[in-house]
Amino acid sequence: MPNWCYSRYAIYAKEGGEQQLRNLYMRIQSIRDEKLSPFDPKYLKDEGISSGWLGLLLMANGVEKGDVTEECRGFLSSTIDWETKPVNHITFSSDDAWGPKYEVINQLLDLPQYNKLAYEYIAEECGNEVWVNTDKKTKRFFPEEFHMDYEFLGHCDEGYFNNIRELVDYFNIHIVMAVQADYPEFKPKIMLTHSSNFNDVLAAQDEVEDFLTEQGIEVFMSINEYDC
Repeated sequence: MPNWCYSRYAIYAKEGGEQQLRNLYMRIQSIRDEKLSPFDPKYLKDEGISSGWLGLLLMANGVEKGDVTEECRGFLSSTIDWETKPVNHITFSSDDAWGPKYEVINQLLDLPQYNKLAYEYIAEECGNEVWVNTDKKTKRFFPEEFHMDYEFLGHCDEGYFNNIRELVDYFNIHIVMAVQADYPEFKPKIMLTHSSNFNDVLAAQDEVEDFLTEQGIEVFMSINEYDC
């Protein structure tokens, strides 16, 4: 049983590609609608293919099953949405085995009917420490830079942050102040400010974890930065 990676994709049109984007949108919509699907349900059943299999993105666009990339072990897990900001684009998410299956999208957009389309994606799978955001620099579709997940002293939450300032503010309020509410004697040596960097945050995390462990408190804390 694999760890499942949650991936989100945004496909957009380059110059002159607006109609290609609309065609792809309608094609993917048809896969998700049994009444419009180009695939016979009996064929899918006989082949052992789920109606949400990522490989259908390629097969519905003329790629033979045997030519589908081997890196296709994943399933569409959301509706296909048409969005207009910052530019017209389509978005969808998938659950992928172990890591994002961007090879499927690469093969899809290599097809001549979609040669004027491009994409960005964001993916996370904490078990394998997969944290990828190809849109991290431009932030047109996915602005997230950091993720945090924690549990201690009855406090449990997670959050996504678009910059280091948001992460620092969250850490100071939800971590440091929460610990001090139960242990007023906790005086962190590392004081995070808006000029702090990610390594400072990790050092502050270590300090909090060490303190709570010394008090006999179970603590889980994971702070991650998305790679490009």
